[in-house]
Amino acid sequence: MEKVVISLTSYPARIHLVHKVIESLFKQKKKAHEIILWLSVLEFPNKINDLPAKLICMIGKNGFHIEWVKENLKSHKKYFYALQYPKNITITVDDDVNYSDTMVSTLMDSYKKHPFAISARNVHIITKETTQLSPYLAWEGTATEYIDIERMDLCAIGVSGILYPPKCSNERWFNIPAILKYAQNQDDLWLKFNEIVDQIPVVYTGMKEMDCVIEGSQNDALCMQNVDLGDNDISIKKMSELLKNEFPAIYHSWFNNLMQTDEMISAKREFYKRQLTTIFKQQKDNEIYICGAGKYAHILYDFVKSCGKQQHIKAFLVSQKNKTNTQNNEIEIKELHELNVQESFSVLCGVGRTYRQEFKKALEPYQYHKWLELDLLNIERLLYLESKTAQ
Repeated sequence: MEKVVISLTSYPARIHLVHKVIESLFKQKKKAHEIILWLSVLEFPNKINDLPAKLICMIGKNGFHIEWVKENLKSHKKYFYALQYPKNITITVDDDVNYSDTMVSTLMDSYKKHPFAISARNVHIITKETTQLSPYLAWEGTATEYIDIERMDLCAIGVSGILYPPKCSNERWFNIPAILKYAQNQDDLWLKFNEIVDQIPVVYTGMKEMDCVIEGSQNDALCMQNVDLGDNDISIKKMSELLKNEFPAIYHSWFNNLMQTDEMISAKREFYKRQLTTIFKQQKDNEIYICGAGKYAHILYDFVKSCGKQQHIKAFLVSQKNKTNTQNNEIEIKELHELNVQESFSVLCGVGRTYRQEFKKALEPYQYHKWLELDLLNIERLLYLESKTAQ
């Protein structure tokens, strides 16, 4: 049986919060065999005496232990030592997140289907410009259209948990001088460029439940320096040149298969348009309403209209009308009570989570209705990207 190990690291500014992360790892529906916190003696010279009591009292429970290392490889510590045990399944996590209790099970389910790929609950789609990679901030952060598909243009982002299968790494991954030269603070990018060389794909698992960033953990966040000061782009440029020089055939083959930004946006539109078309086909003679008449309802209607399928929408459907949602609408607004409880109809969700549950409850007497959903947040993102590209 393969051992599942969760690996993380931390530093003095955050160590007082790490017990909250460990608590969330203890509560996982699928348990890991070990949870290892890697700490540097350069940052904690008195070792355990430098740690908070709430963390110390967890040692020995549920496979949790602390390993002390002499060098300080910063964020790289969370994978560097654990991946040198090649027989294990290694899951890396960050030190500033309360993880949902399905984190491990989501990654393990993906591993069972994709045993030679890296599975991640958070990814960026790497895009290119004419002759070079796009800046880091231009990499797309929503990839719903590629859930459960092995791809080489996805970069696994560590904050939400990443699973590394057994024997995926090699000595090149642990070259300390190269790490310090090319990606001192960019562990995700360093790993991605090594995965390119070794031609290891990434699978986006999606998230069954969302994680929660721990309050107060972002006061000294590394991502601020990497993104705001452009350190990620400096590292990307350095590693791109390295790969071009040392592995030209692999790099150019990978680069040529990347999408440019407009191609990525077009792929997103086709994905959601196919989903929408399938929904309309399946409803046959049912009248279709968009639930709600607020922000998300209008975003959804704008998308339907941009696909040339607005004729399928009968009206906005609300529990009760108000002044806000009766103004400037292209289509009729109906109140739910106007429909016959014996009527057969379909409702396409156009509201946020809170109102969604309330509206579903109001629909319970209407036993012949069908509830339909598209990913509203990603459709909003798509329309934003299209408008930005058109400027």
